[in-house]
Amino acid sequence: MKDVVSRAEVALDYPDKTYIGFFDRHSRYAVEADGKNLILRLEHRGEERKVVDIHLEYPLLAAVLEDFTASRASHKAMQPHERDHLVRALKGLAGALAKAG
Repeated sequence: MKDVVSRAEVALDYPDKTYIGFFDRHSRYAVEADGKNLILRLEHRGEERKVVDIHLEYPLLAAVLEDFTASRASHKAMQPHERDHLVRALKGLAGALAKAG
């Protein structure tokens, strides 16, 4: 597990309740990939312990990335350090996928 470097918010909205969890620099995360899914685990330890597991099959992950690309085109520029992190990560993903064949 690694420390969360920024912040994530998870909201589950049911008809009778809404659950909201924040995962910040006091939280941890882990990412795994198997033959079908990307698995993201967010974990906040302590008295208010929270754990969220998100499983995204690769076609849905691809659709999310495509929609993210389209939405970025209509928004103002990102902070340079945020953009640099994303560019580096996406180049690394592209390289790993190319090697995997």
